Amino acid sequence: MKSCICLITVAAISFASSSFAQVPDPRPGPSTPVTVVNTPLPVTGTISGTVDATVTGNVNATIVGTPQVKIATDQVPFTKQLCLPNCSAGSPRSFTVPGSTAGGQTVKELVIDFVSFRCTGTGRIGDVELLAENGAKAVADTGDNFSTNYFPAAVDQYDSALGQNGLQAGAQHTSITYVPGTTVDMIYSIMQAGENVCRVQLNGHFVTQ
Repeated sequence: MKSCICLITVAAISFASSSFAQVPDPRPGPSTPVTVVNTPLPVTGTISGTVDATVTGNVNATIVGTPQVKIATDQVPFTKQLCLPNCSAGSPRSFTVPGSTAGGQTVKELVIDFVSFRCTGTGRIGDVELLAENGAKAVADTGDNFSTNYFPAAVDQYDSALGQNGLQAGAQHTSITYVPGTTVDMIYSIMQAGENVCRVQLNGHFVTQ
């Protein structure tokens, strides 16, 4: 009778030990898979520095409201008036692109966005030209470090009271880029002899580093 009791006790202990050994650890580990299904996550904040990102697969995005996108760039407004030939002090016929702004910022390039001009006198002008050079021409006729931009003048506004030519003007949007050290000079082509005075207004911006 005693031997039977011992056999039952040993079997019960053995069964209990095997049952506990098969229970998995409920705590998540490094290899535990995580699935997120249709859970919108709000994202706010500011990211500074360079962002390198690669998106693999399809991206479905819905924008609610009006997005505001700002591209940061360092620009300083630029204006210059040139005049030829009889001009008052402060209106030269040429200028050199500086290496820094009046505020001390280093200039990377000058961009001319708009050119306008007016010519008065008894002669007739064909066009106004902006000549640019940055040192001696490196390679002739290639425009490597020099350029010429032409701006046609409107037909003369004839002054019938004086019996002579009166006013010519022109205006044009542009995207002309000059690097520091470039000398920009204005000239005009004469279609009919006479006395003329041409004033050119340049508007643009410096791109700073």
